[in-house]
Amino acid sequence: MKAVAKLWYVKWIFMNPIVKLKLNSDGPNDLQELTNQVEQGARFICFQYCISILFAVTLRRYSPAILVQQDDRIDSIRRKYNLMSVFFGWWGIPWGPIYTVRSLRLNRIGGIDITEDILLNINESSLVNKEVELKVTSQIFCSPDKWNLKAYRSCLSPILKQEHVKSVVVGVYINTAEGETPIQTIGIEVPEAYFESCIEIAERNLSREFNKHVVFQFLNLEKETELNSKLKQQGVTIK
Repeated sequence: MKAVAKLWYVKWIFMNPIVKLKLNSDGPNDLQELTNQVEQGARFICFQYCISILFAVTLRRYSPAILVQQDDRIDSIRRKYNLMSVFFGWWGIPWGPIYTVRSLRLNRIGGIDITEDILLNINESSLVNKEVELKVTSQIFCSPDKWNLKAYRSCLSPILKQEHVKSVVVGVYINTAEGETPIQTIGIEVPEAYFESCIEIAERNLSREFNKHVVFQFLNLEKETELNSKLKQQGVTIK
């Protein structure tokens, strides 16, 4: 549930060239103090709510980034956004009831943790002004859709059966330049001597299932790189 909601949040960022996220006014005014609080367990949390307009359009929205201390009770914090969904979200047809229930469920399990995204973008000025412009996000991969995931399992079946292949992780690289197509990414944990042969098998089989305009990249997960680490964290492991 949280993973799906975080993906919607990331898509919201990428669909909007400039996203300015307000911070709750109770946080610190000093970056070092903020860093200390995060190290002690404080997290920036967004709660989701929805509103319906004229019974026809239902919009999902997010609260300001609320700095929640480790020992804070979040019931009173999220209640405001739950009530907004309850009173204003139900009335849209057909998505009002669906989005309302999803928002309530997400908030019940703690909302969306966006601490990493805030820390990537915040500076002294934005901290004082209580508004952060989200230019980059820590989420650079999203999960393939169900059809692509099924196609991956089929196309990569010969690779998945190989004993020297330790793991295979797939994801969609979304941190591309504006206007560029997201990149289908396949990570294979295999000794370097076998990596090229795995790519050849994968490319041959993928060409039968995917449109020729789909862009693929292959990563050897045996190498310790930041990109590989992100794919392991945010992609889907199929072996």
